[in-house]
Amino acid sequence: MAMTFAAARRRALLPGLILAVVVAVLPPCAVAAAPLEEVRVAVDDKSPGTREEAFTRALERVLVRLTGRRIPAGAPAWEALKASAGTHVQAYRYEEGPEGGHRLWVRFDREALEGLAGEAGWDLWDAQRPSLMVWMVVQEGVNRHLVAEDDSGGVRRQLAAVARARGLPLIFPLMDPEDWRRVSPAHVVGGFTGSLREAADRYASDGMLVAHLHAEGEGWQGRFRLSLRGAPLGERRFQSRQRDEVLEQGVHWAADAVRGQDPARGDDNGPGILEVTVMDVVDHAAYLRARDRLARLDPVREVVPGHLAPERVRFRLRLRGDAAELERAVRRDPFLAVIPSEETTDGPASVPAFRLLQ
Repeated sequence: MAMTFAAARRRALLPGLILAVVVAVLPPCAVAAAPLEEVRVAVDDKSPGTREEAFTRALERVLVRLTGRRIPAGAPAWEALKASAGTHVQAYRYEEGPEGGHRLWVRFDREALEGLAGEAGWDLWDAQRPSLMVWMVVQEGVNRHLVAEDDSGGVRRQLAAVARARGLPLIFPLMDPEDWRRVSPAHVVGGFTGSLREAADRYASDGMLVAHLHAEGEGWQGRFRLSLRGAPLGERRFQSRQRDEVLEQGVHWAADAVRGQDPARGDDNGPGILEVTVMDVVDHAAYLRARDRLARLDPVREVVPGHLAPERVRFRLRLRGDAAELERAVRRDPFLAVIPSEETTDGPASVPAFRLLQ
């Protein structure tokens, strides 16, 4: 039977439409990064001297990717290695930069660099690295924005650039209707990791980086929470006059923690996790106050939201000290009060209870 032009056109378009639908419903994964031994650096010109200097910068970036660690300035092994950076180059070429100017693409001899790193005492990071789901809210005044996969702004670009330099895979949410049904800015700001973890299941990430970045006066503050395979790795706050500096500090801290090189985590000689109840938490603003007051106490290393109930919330605290030190710190806080164990009605008396004062 003869086929009309319109029918033939529909048949020709159908495979492309099916592919587009399939691609549209698939969740994003960590973007496949370039090989760790390949890097691009900006150059001012194509002179031999500029090229040799660019080889040194490129070598440092590749070593950071291979090891997962930032190289200390002045390290003897690095000073010796960078003097011969060009001898480890397998190939290079000049390219046009995204905003004009020149870039130098460089590929190093990975096997040779891995051997040199071993001789320097720098252990390599496995190429199969854990990916982090990024839930980040950027707040300016009353406006809150959840950073998404298709964002073209500077926040996502800066996060991705720093993570790429560290060799850390990041995944950003689609923020499609399915994500919006599960996640709102309040979940991120409030640290409701249970809801965020459920929403992250579709992305098959290994961990989560939950961050609240907000303008404060003439600068920026950022609060970053990190978990890996369901276990919390810690929480950090950073501030700077420049937004990108806060983002850079947060990603570097996350990469250090995932790599196992976070010097600020301290040890686990204390009792570890302690559950506490805070009473008179009547609304979301009160919840945020309670969480922040606990986080400010000296014996508290990390605050993890737990069970929510009317006018009270159960938190899990990772301590630097013990329960007695925590109680003493609460008694000194003007916005918290200790509830005697005989007056506790929420759970067993062994769970410390505090009251949020107005």
